Amino acid sequence: MVFGHIVDMPVKGNGVSNVEPVHMVNEALPPPATADDV
Repeated sequence: MVFGHIVDMPVKGNGVSNVEPVHMVNEALPPPATADDV
């Protein structure tokens, strides 16, 4: 699962860095990305 891997990397690294990758994932998967953003 690439989506899980991409989110796991930034989340473990830094919460601020998560904003960049989340934006990219938001385009591919709006439902999961939106839930994580909130």
